[in-house]
Amino acid sequence: MKKLLSYLIIYGILLQLLNGCQSARNITKDELRNYDKDNNVIITTKDSKEYTLKRDSSYQNFSDWVYVDDTIEWTETKLVQQKNTRSRQLVTTKNEINENDIANIGIEEFDGLKTLLLSVGILALIVVIGTLTFELPEGSLSGSF
Repeated sequence: MKKLLSYLIIYGILLQLLNGCQSARNITKDELRNYDKDNNVIITTKDSKEYTLKRDSSYQNFSDWVYVDDTIEWTETKLVQQKNTRSRQLVTTKNEINENDIANIGIEEFDGLKTLLLSVGILALIVVIGTLTFELPEGSLSGSF
């Protein structure tokens, strides 16, 4: 049972480290105009609606956005299975937000400091659990000289 617990903890640590930690950072409208990375962009409008813009391309999903004049336009295309049939259909939705309706713009970025602190914390937790779980044989620390 102790080995299973250890394996689960190690697997959880590796999974977390592979994903990393994300943090949000606010950017200006001018930065958004020239933004060419694939990170998610989170836009909050003045009426408190939140939109997540993604640049994603896969077999069943495609989404992209562009800043044109005073409007942000984005397109999402999904491959949808039709009910009670084996056929699939591409469904495309187009949306736009006027620049004047935007209250806040943020991007999600990888945060190395958070990932490092999380890693150190998890490793310290493993050491504490390991020392509490596994007992040393009696007399192993006292040396006979």
